[in-house]
Amino acid sequence: MLVYSTIIPILPFIVADLDGSSLLTGTLLAVYALGIVVSAPLFGYCADRWRNKRAPMVGGLAALLLAVLAMAFGTSFWLWVVARLLQGVSAGAIWSLGLALVADAYHDAPAGFAQAMSVIMVGYTVGTVTGPPIGGALYAVSHTAPFYFCAAVVLVDLVLRLIVVEPHRADDVGDDEGMEEVFIVVVRSSSDGAAPAAAVGATETVTAATRRAAQRGGERARPVGFVEMLKSKPLLLVLGMAVVNGFLLGSFEPTLPTFLSTTYSLTTGQVGLAFFALVLPPIFWSPVAGYVAERYGARPLIPIAMTLTVGAEVLPGITVGGGRPALWWTLTALAVVASTIACALAPLVPEIAANVPRDAYAKAYSLFNVAWSLGTAFGPTLGSAVFQYAGWFWQCVFCASFAAVCLPLAYLYRPPERR
Repeated sequence: MLVYSTIIPILPFIVADLDGSSLLTGTLLAVYALGIVVSAPLFGYCADRWRNKRAPMVGGLAALLLAVLAMAFGTSFWLWVVARLLQGVSAGAIWSLGLALVADAYHDAPAGFAQAMSVIMVGYTVGTVTGPPIGGALYAVSHTAPFYFCAAVVLVDLVLRLIVVEPHRADDVGDDEGMEEVFIVVVRSSSDGAAPAAAVGATETVTAATRRAAQRGGERARPVGFVEMLKSKPLLLVLGMAVVNGFLLGSFEPTLPTFLSTTYSLTTGQVGLAFFALVLPPIFWSPVAGYVAERYGARPLIPIAMTLTVGAEVLPGITVGGGRPALWWTLTALAVVASTIACALAPLVPEIAANVPRDAYAKAYSLFNVAWSLGTAFGPTLGSAVFQYAGWFWQCVFCASFAAVCLPLAYLYRPPERR
């Protein structure tokens, strides 16, 4: 996220140098999301099939390094489109497999999973926090300096990924005798030579011994695939909420720098500092939300947080004291928006793993990344369009209306019973 957030606040200024508009800024953000949508399922499938997450993650970082270097020397809008697409492809590998790796590590200790994911969201936020001011300050020195910085960060990450040891998986060596909540597809071999008939099972509890007995009896159990996962109503609701939160969080990214610079005459460095209003609150609220979800479950927290988000989305557009909105009010309102989204998102991420078996974690989190990316694709694009043709206030109203329309998803979701 440090690489991503370093570029975001300076993106509108780069597009302006390329004679583009805020609508084209939204396009570059959407292309990034498109790269994730295309690549994440592929990486997720391969990781679950080969049970090797490190190699695709290293490949994703190599692609990110190429993308950053292309941005450093890019002099045309279309080269930037290609670079942003490649950056999205790399994110599809890094984020999907990274989350699956953590889910793997906590598979045998699910009691700490929600808090672990909330810590990851803090890391996500720290990267997002430090990126904008660094990007703004470096861009003021040289238009290529932010990208050299990002390349250095990627190289460090690449070295660290090479020394990561994946968690030991007991089921890989056949000694997992514990209960395992799984989705399975049972294929029964026909004794009379007829074509095998496939039956898709619902979520059921089986033991490793049961699965081996099924294999000896002529039945073969295989991991759930994308189609079977998308038939799960709870998982679809979680993915739908991921789209909503990605939409709301991403909708301000292309327009906030423009709004701040034109309304308050802020420089690129000051715009980067203003982004602290969006990214500092989750450092506090994500661990709190993770603790609450661990103790009381995700069911009460997610609906409350998403309901509060509906009202919070309107606040940045409200004028206090007449005329334009006061800067202190705008930043405070954005902090409230970030807080409510953080409280909804922290318990939402672990619910992906709660609804699928262990051997489908990478595929499931790739779907989560696709859902998130769809939100971050449509959010910036539609947010930029509303901002360009109607203004900041109506963009805030539009986001609040979208959150209200999607609110039933949070109230319909029923988490699976804890293992």
